[in-house]
Amino acid sequence: MVAGAAVATRTSAPLSPGYRVRSHPAVALACGLLGRVKPMKYSPSLLVSLSLSLGLAACGDGDGIAASELDPPTTPDEVEDVYESLGTCNDSFLTRSLTPRPEILATTLWSPPPAAPAGLLSWRTSSGWNRLVLANELTFDGVGEDVTSPDPACAAVQRLLTPYRAPGSARDQFAHVLLYLDEAAHPYTAYPEAGIEARRAPSAASLVSYLNVVFAERVVSSGAVELRDVTEQHLPLYVSCAKPFEIETRSAMFDDLEITGIDPAMCDEGVDLDEDGDLDHRCVTERGLHVDDNTCTFVVDASTLVTLDGKRQPAIFGGTITTRGRGEALAYEITVDRFSR
Repeated sequence: MVAGAAVATRTSAPLSPGYRVRSHPAVALACGLLGRVKPMKYSPSLLVSLSLSLGLAACGDGDGIAASELDPPTTPDEVEDVYESLGTCNDSFLTRSLTPRPEILATTLWSPPPAAPAGLLSWRTSSGWNRLVLANELTFDGVGEDVTSPDPACAAVQRLLTPYRAPGSARDQFAHVLLYLDEAAHPYTAYPEAGIEARRAPSAASLVSYLNVVFAERVVSSGAVELRDVTEQHLPLYVSCAKPFEIETRSAMFDDLEITGIDPAMCDEGVDLDEDGDLDHRCVTERGLHVDDNTCTFVVDASTLVTLDGKRQPAIFGGTITTRGRGEALAYEITVDRFSR
């Protein structure tokens, strides 16, 4: 099978140590935060304007829409509007990192929702091209320390973006942002006789992507990784990006069994590379690419959120996803600064 063509296997890398959350002291006081807090630098005028009603979802900030009031956006402009309609909680925020995962590895842990299948590699079938996705793992590159809050809704949003294990449980929490791409103007409509050249085309981010959250017990035995007691959620993530992403054509090899689902016009006649009587075909495929200097506004519909301890805790939250670094060093900073009441 072609690398990247299948849904991810179920395993993940260890969580990063040394986790800390940055917060203003007034936020800590208002929400009853219990952990160590690293003060931020604020201007005197901002300090004066801060009130002791700071928090995340329900620490006294009554502005913005409630989790039950979300009208799902239908255009990128409406994503921006919904983001603006959420409460600011007096400039509270959480910042984390996203690390692109361009391959399916033994340490991969993500899957698309059954109703929206997608993969890291796409090819044309009799009914059209498969959906492409850019998978990004929620990581913790030098951001924040764990912070607790007495408010259940506040804690639920924090836990969604924090390494967390419920008391008495052996399950950990893992999360990925799955950025779906809209279908692009495909560089090839048939397999070229002269062979495939790498060609690129712009591809806008789909309006609806997903935050994939997985709860599982990770067991390592004899060098193998096994996940037990797995549950996962796919929370709709509405997105509006300043720049389109890209798709790139590449050739991939498929054997006679695998090629049955591919449009024959997109493949060569095949050769018996292994001399086993089965032909191997070179076919036109596409993959998604990240682009430098991009920023996306997002809103996550977590109205169906169930926390790791099994409690339903509806919430809506939004923020920005911004590139940092370039080329192969590209990663993302994800900031949440808007919350439902």
